[in-house]
Amino acid sequence: MGTQVLPLQTIDFSVPNPSQTANLSLPLYQGAGYRADYTTWSLLQNGGFMQFNLNLSSACRVSWGMNVCAAISNGVTNNPISIHVNGFPFISGYSDHNVNFHPVVWTIPPSLLKAGNNTITVSLDATASTQLFIRSVTVSEAVLTRNNAWNNGGSFDNSDLLWYAKGVGVMMSRALSDPTSWWFYAAIHGQYIVDNDGSGPPPTDYPNWGKIPPVPAVPITPLPGASVMAQYWDQCQHAGWYFPPWHRGYLYALENILSIIIQQLGGPSDWALPYWNYLDSNTQQLTMPPAFSSPKLPDNTANPLYVTARYGLSGTGKVVIAAPPVNQSCQSNTTYTNQYGGGVTGFEHFGSSTGNLESNPHNIVHNQIGGNSTTTPYYGLMADPGLAGLDPIFYLHHSNIDRLWAAWNNAGNQNPTDSNWLNGPSASAGRQFYMPNPDGTAWLYYPSMVNSISQLDYTYQDLTLPAGKNQMTERLFTLTQSLTEKNIIPMQNDDTPELFGASSGKINLGAAGAEAKIRLDAPVRGNVLKSLKEAAETSLPDDVYLLLEGIKGTADANIYSVTVNNLNAGYFTLFGIRKATMKDGHHAGAGLTVKLNISAIVDELHLNDALSDSLDVKIMPDGNVLQGAAPVTIDRIGVYRVSNK
Repeated sequence: MGTQVLPLQTIDFSVPNPSQTANLSLPLYQGAGYRADYTTWSLLQNGGFMQFNLNLSSACRVSWGMNVCAAISNGVTNNPISIHVNGFPFISGYSDHNVNFHPVVWTIPPSLLKAGNNTITVSLDATASTQLFIRSVTVSEAVLTRNNAWNNGGSFDNSDLLWYAKGVGVMMSRALSDPTSWWFYAAIHGQYIVDNDGSGPPPTDYPNWGKIPPVPAVPITPLPGASVMAQYWDQCQHAGWYFPPWHRGYLYALENILSIIIQQLGGPSDWALPYWNYLDSNTQQLTMPPAFSSPKLPDNTANPLYVTARYGLSGTGKVVIAAPPVNQSCQSNTTYTNQYGGGVTGFEHFGSSTGNLESNPHNIVHNQIGGNSTTTPYYGLMADPGLAGLDPIFYLHHSNIDRLWAAWNNAGNQNPTDSNWLNGPSASAGRQFYMPNPDGTAWLYYPSMVNSISQLDYTYQDLTLPAGKNQMTERLFTLTQSLTEKNIIPMQNDDTPELFGASSGKINLGAAGAEAKIRLDAPVRGNVLKSLKEAAETSLPDDVYLLLEGIKGTADANIYSVTVNNLNAGYFTLFGIRKATMKDGHHAGAGLTVKLNISAIVDELHLNDALSDSLDVKIMPDGNVLQGAAPVTIDRIGVYRVSNK
C-alpha cells in the first residue's frame, strides 16, 4: 500500500462539545444533541440528523463506524436511520435494537466520495418513535480482500457467494436502461441487442439477447438513449495491451455497485468480489463452485448465479476446467508489451495482438465454461464476448485473471510506462473507458488509475506466484546442456518479425480440423539454424512463432489444439471470432489472429537434425465442437523468426 489517504480518526460524542479530527467534523446538526443523563449524543425523534464533513486529499474507500445504542420506550425500539453520502442514499432504513453500546460499520466506496469536502448525513427517519444514542464516530481508509470462492466448499456456506447472489438478484431486478442494472452492465462488455460500433444489425437468431433461453430471462427493452449506449456499451478490450487494465476497471466499478446493494440488504460491510482459482489443479477447484450450479438459494428462491446456457467442455452442462491445457505459464513472462499483456493497440473491441495472459488461461477458460450444447444449436454465454457479461461466473473468472496480473506485478514485473498505455486510447483521440458509478454518474478512467490494486484499495487472499520456468533459460539449457536453471534470461524481444514461411491459400477449419504444410525460406532457415548452433547466454537463439492470421467465422465456443511435426504447439479458442469477423465492425472484419511460440519445437527439431525445408501443421478440435455454424476459415498460417541479437 502507498501513503494512506485517511488514517484512523474518531470523534468522541460522550462530551457535550466533541473535538473535530484532522479530516472529520460535525458542522451541522438538528434534532440531535448531547444527553447528559446518558453521557452521549442522541438522534431525537422527528427527523433529527447529524451532518459530518469528511475532508479527503483524494477519493478512497472509507470505513464508517459508529458506536451506538438503541433507546427503548415502552418495550419498543423503533429507530430507523438513513445515511446519505454527498446526497446519495447510501443506507436507508437501518434499524438497531441492541440496547447496549456496540459498533456498527459500513464501507463507503470511493466512487461516492471526492477529493476535498464530503457531506455525510446520519438522520433518524420520520417513522422513528424512539432515539438512537451515538457515543462515537470513527473513519479510516478501508482495504477490501477478495477471497477464494472455494472457501467453505464453494457453496452458499461461503457468505461471499451468498451475498454475491443476493446482490446480483437486485441488479437483475433493475431495468435494462438503468446503468446499475445487471443487463446494462453486461452490455458494457458486449451485446447483441442493437447495432454497435457501426457493425450492422445484430444476429437475428441466437446469440441475439432476445433469443437466449432462460435462465436468466434477459430483457431487450427499455433501451437507454443512443448517446448513453455509445458512451458505455461494447467497450471490452481484447487482443491488445489494454486487456488487463480495462477489465480491472470493469470489475472495480461492479464491485462498488454490489457493495452498496449488499450493505443495503444488511450484508457485510467488507464484502468483496471472490475469485475462482481454477489453476489450483491439486484440489477440487478445477470444478466450478457448487453455488453456481444450484437452481435454488438456501431459502428455496431462484438462484441468480444459475445459468442454463453454460455447457462446459463436454457439452453436457458439467463445468470442469481441463488443466492442461489451461495453465499459468504466462506468469513466467518478464515483459508486458507483446508478451504478457498484449501488443500495442488503440481502442480495440477485438484487436489482433493477444497477450499470453489473455490467450491462456483467459480465453481457454471462457470457452471451457461456455462450451457447445450437445442437444441444441447453442453455445454457452461465457464463450462469446457479446454474451459473457450476462453470466455471473464471468466476474469470478476475471477476478482470478486480475489476481494473476497483481501477482505478476507483486513478483517485480513492470507494467508499461509508455504514455499511450498510461493515458489509454484517449491519448490518441480514441474512444474512452467509462463505467457507471453507483449513483448513475460516469467514471472516466485510464490505465494509470488502475496500474496497481493498491490504488483501488483492495487486495487478494492469495497473491503468491507459482515458481515458473523462464522459457529462454529452459531453451538454453536444452540447446547447450550447460546452463543452470538459476540463470534467468529476460525475454526482451522487440525486433521486427521476419517471415520464415507461409501456407498458400485459405484454409477451411471444419469440424474435423485442418492440416497444412508450411514451406520454409532457405536463407531464413539458415539464420535460425546458425543462431541455434551458437546459442549461449551471450548469444541468444532466435524465437520462432506460428501465426494463424485472419481466422473468420461465428463459432466462438470452439477450441482447437495445434501440433507442428506432431509436437504439441498449444491450444487456441475462437472466443470473439463473431465480433472480429463483422466486416463493418471496429476490427473491420480482419478476424482473429493467434500467435503460438514454437521455439521449443524448432529447438527439438534442430537437435534431432529434423528442421527440414517445411513444417507440418495440424489443427484439431478439442472438446465438443458446434455443428452447423458458419464455416471457419484461416487466411494464412505463417511462421516468423524474431532475432534476439
